Amino acid sequence: MRNILIGLAFLISAPLMAANPPQKQKVYSIVKQQQSLQWYEEQLMLWEAELKKDPKNAEAWLNVYTATRMIKLSGGKKTKDDLDKVVNDAEKSIPETFEYNYMRFYNGNHEEALFKYLLKAHEIDPNRPETFDDFVGYYEIKRDREQVKSFCEKWFASNDMSEGLLAWNYNMLMSCDENAILITCGDNDTYPALVLQHAKKIRADVSVLNLSLLLIDSYRDLYFSEMGIPKFTPTSEGDFTKFGQEVCAHIQKNSSRPFFYANTVEPKFYSNVKDDLYSVGLAYKYSKEGFDNVAVLRKNYEKRFVKDNLKIGFTNDISQGVVDNLNSNYLVPFITLHNHYSETEEKESLENLTQIIGSIAERVGQAEEVNKIINQSGNNVVSYVIDDPREVYRGFVKINEQLHAAQYETSTFMYNKFLEDLLKQKRYTDIMVAKQENVNWDALLMPVDKGLKNDQYFLHGKPGDDLFPVCNVSYEAAVLYCDWMTNVYNNLEHRKKQFKKVKFRLPNEKEWEMLAHGGKAETNKFPWDGEYLRNSGGCYLANIQTGASQTDPAGVCKVHYDGGIFPVNNNSYHPNDFGLFCTIGNVAEMVSEKGIAKGGGWNTPGEEATIKAQQKYTGPDANVGFRVVMEVIEK
Repeated sequence: MRNILIGLAFLISAPLMAANPPQKQKVYSIVKQQQSLQWYEEQLMLWEAELKKDPKNAEAWLNVYTATRMIKLSGGKKTKDDLDKVVNDAEKSIPETFEYNYMRFYNGNHEEALFKYLLKAHEIDPNRPETFDDFVGYYEIKRDREQVKSFCEKWFASNDMSEGLLAWNYNMLMSCDENAILITCGDNDTYPALVLQHAKKIRADVSVLNLSLLLIDSYRDLYFSEMGIPKFTPTSEGDFTKFGQEVCAHIQKNSSRPFFYANTVEPKFYSNVKDDLYSVGLAYKYSKEGFDNVAVLRKNYEKRFVKDNLKIGFTNDISQGVVDNLNSNYLVPFITLHNHYSETEEKESLENLTQIIGSIAERVGQAEEVNKIINQSGNNVVSYVIDDPREVYRGFVKINEQLHAAQYETSTFMYNKFLEDLLKQKRYTDIMVAKQENVNWDALLMPVDKGLKNDQYFLHGKPGDDLFPVCNVSYEAAVLYCDWMTNVYNNLEHRKKQFKKVKFRLPNEKEWEMLAHGGKAETNKFPWDGEYLRNSGGCYLANIQTGASQTDPAGVCKVHYDGGIFPVNNNSYHPNDFGLFCTIGNVAEMVSEKGIAKGGGWNTPGEEATIKAQQKYTGPDANVGFRVVMEVIEK
């Protein structure tokens, strides 16, 4: 029974906000503890105040550095230069301390030449656990198994690693067949697994291969040699997604060992083999031959998983937020198993699993959403959210006898209906295709807008608003949305339904250009007459990147000529002569040729946002959305 269900991105909770007024606290890496940007900024000020009192306070230096680093990673106003300054200033004040030497190594992103600083930090205080993950990573890259084992044992004995992380990684390893190869992607699905293998001899038969580490040629060559796999030479320099797909294909081709992806790995890395993947717990098994994966999932859950922590959670765990987010990856496979127990009428098993699912969902703030789908069946149902076929046609205009086009870029309102329908129909594989990737809008601000407050980012529509254009979804998601619209329209009946059979789809590039011209001369650069992006009053006619502040504080240009910082509502600006809004700017629009978008978006320079220009994309992009056309097949 095929089912490649993946942990939902939207089932991950947001970081906790700091208390008010803020209190000085130890600052950890986001790998260990997740906090908000505001929290990191507050802690930075508090620890900098400690340094003013005592410049030789080594603890304060380390917290200042960590807070600065986390602000940078969170999209705040800190740069590598700021990190370098902290380390250089610390060298003047505390050169012979553990903290300085650790910071010097950490700040160099683990460069080989800086390893001496990590060694010195460890020599100064061999019991400080901050260095243990760095040593494990360093010696893992060298494939020095004895040193990896030694530091994994030290790390486990220190009690520094969260029990929740260890429990999750235990179940991930237990999801794999004997002698399996397991692909992982981050710190929290790799290091705890290595600690379990080396310190506790748990599932040491599984080869844990982290995609980021596999980018290192020397490491990859050493490990592949151990496994009897030929050397691999990437052909995808600079394209991590393509590298991940290619290196996994190389392993699959040259090894007979069972092959698994942790379900924390982003779907883009296995989109090329998704039809050959099967959910068996916290991993997906690659298999060209079908098998009853629900039976395997059931065996793993009932016989192999540790589950007590899922029922009651942990207390006094500084990584609880990280653990909760990681545990959200249980939800989809567990819901699949829940449906199985329901169908087989195993009441006690169903009740126990319902309790676990409820506990996990509650901790990530998704109890209501999970409750909506947990007992619903989607078999042979056209739609749970739409009962009138005219609803999917609403907002379309007739271009000619065969072609109709959406006036607006696809909106959050309709896309949310689509996602809700997939959930209610339990189309979990499709949900993972359709999910909208999160956007760190702070990190995308232009320098001229860095000083703005959050409420100034979205003056004319914000993410989540009904009219806000959908962006940061994959090409496959847009195609799936069109297929969903086609299915709903063609299979629902209504006495006022206009057409018998239609096909909703992305326009091809030639069609898109015809639509954008709006009936005007094909030599025009824009949907309007003239060669300029601004009108006579100096207001922008489209939402594109200008390089200047675009907030219009005086309100002269209003919503129809606002030049938004980010996307604006999809009914902004004047429509072209076909009645189509925002064909230029706002979000670049996908066409049927994958990887090509047209019209430019809020982050496209004006000279590149013409009707003839193309914008290239390789995956979900905050600057790219889509518009749907409808082709009449049968009247």
